Amino acid sequence: MTMRRALIVIGLLALPTCLLAQRPPGRTVGDVTTIGNLIHLELEPGAVVPARPFDLDQRTLRFSPEDVGYRVENVALQWDDQFGTETDSAVTLRNFAFPFSGRRYTSFDVGIGELTFPDERTENRVGFEMERYARMLNVGRSFINMVPGIAAYVKPRLDGETFVKELPDRVVVTWTLSEAPGGIQSFTWEPTVNRIQAVLHDNGIIELSYNDVSARDGIVGVFPLVDAGVADVLRTHAQMDLSDVRPGDGPFLAAFEGFHWSQSPRPQDVACTIIGEYGDRFDFIASYSDFRVDDPEGGTPSTGPRGGDVKGIGRDMGGLDTYCSQGRLQAMFVQPISTAAVQQHERSPDGRMDDYDYAVSQIAHELGHRWAAFASALVDGERIPLGPTHWAAGVHLPAAFPYARPYEADIMGGSTWQENPDGTWTQLDRDFYNPAKGWSWPALYLMGLASPEEMPPFFILRNLQRAGQTDAQDRPIYRGEKIVITIQDVIAAMGPRTPTHDVAQKNFNTAIVVITEPGRQPTDVLLDNARNIAQKWVEYFSTTTGGRGTMTVEPR
Repeated sequence: MTMRRALIVIGLLALPTCLLAQRPPGRTVGDVTTIGNLIHLELEPGAVVPARPFDLDQRTLRFSPEDVGYRVENVALQWDDQFGTETDSAVTLRNFAFPFSGRRYTSFDVGIGELTFPDERTENRVGFEMERYARMLNVGRSFINMVPGIAAYVKPRLDGETFVKELPDRVVVTWTLSEAPGGIQSFTWEPTVNRIQAVLHDNGIIELSYNDVSARDGIVGVFPLVDAGVADVLRTHAQMDLSDVRPGDGPFLAAFEGFHWSQSPRPQDVACTIIGEYGDRFDFIASYSDFRVDDPEGGTPSTGPRGGDVKGIGRDMGGLDTYCSQGRLQAMFVQPISTAAVQQHERSPDGRMDDYDYAVSQIAHELGHRWAAFASALVDGERIPLGPTHWAAGVHLPAAFPYARPYEADIMGGSTWQENPDGTWTQLDRDFYNPAKGWSWPALYLMGLASPEEMPPFFILRNLQRAGQTDAQDRPIYRGEKIVITIQDVIAAMGPRTPTHDVAQKNFNTAIVVITEPGRQPTDVLLDNARNIAQKWVEYFSTTTGGRGTMTVEPR
């Protein structure tokens, strides 16, 4: 692909991305069939933007200044094996001032895979900023005029060592990085190898080199500051194919590429495709795939039309029409979880995670957002938020029916607290959903699975501060102000839950969907994992609701 063609393609792809922000109604995006109790969605051609993984390993990009821009060359690997001194702070140049973005800089900030230059024009901002669920397909555009800087290889969830060496005519920055291993949002159980090098020459030439890079999604490029009017044009047209640059191309005011996995189908489209075929019979939709989607995390956030006509829980119904539901669909995954993600694995190599615990944690937590944690309480005339989105860390919420351990906190957050004789509090279980854990009594009330009369009082610790101590099991100790809360305080703040416990929904159905790219059938690994996760989800729901609720995974 020539440079000119690359620019045209990127310009066309920007249009659907803008339209998505308007949240149009969902549409059918593929063919669906059943495989046992699973639904297979084979995406139609053109349903999503295909992956463009990193393809510059063992190569060097050379950016040579010309006029107000850069010529870009892709050349054989240039690599300096002498890394210099490890650093985690700003670098001050002693031998020369580096010309960049219309200035000459004698210092720069070193981040993970990036170099940025303090400049009053951007209020001396340090580093490129990305949101948690950054999409590598598009996020590079947001770097334009964010800060003058160089993205040697920028993506979330990288960490490691940085080395700097200054020579008379250049400075060499080398990163040895790993993608985050072993966590619920990871794609690897073990550290990975990513060796990246940036060389800044005194004449303004920039070289970015890649020597054994295992990551395949990220932003690479050069981002000097430009005029405001030009910036709008560049956000559409500056992205290019860096593996196909030609000597005559350019110069470019800014030059970058966002390497990415496949774009995820919109949740509205997945919902409409499933409901259009099988009817409005699903409370939840959880999806899995054998391809990675454009997200730095292995899991998924949740979204939803919030069907079920539930009130008094801090969230009302909404958005049903865009999901093609007439009133039932309540929550779903934003994107499929890939077989590449560790949470699709049954167990970890070290045995610390077993029995699809990561997968059960994710599905329970994300679909649990239907009910929690948006509640508040009215205590002595003061409205006290207990969330939002996740239960606050200070809320004491032991699981009513634990899944694995007797001292679990709620799957949606909160903690279990133990009061100590000196007035401090030990956090027995932290405010996070991994490993899988049960629901608290307040959560069961919001779910319609417990009556107000069953609710024991609970409490919140406000003004939490670390006491600088841990107990014998290395659990943290805090100080905080205890405020007791009753279910009547919650009802006073939000009104009674309706439908009430005696008539509330007790039986729920989840569509377990396996998604494949056009022309592909699901792999045996994907099918086996999805079946096992479905079974564990059913068992989990029965266990953690004390048998008060049931979950099925029936497509018909």
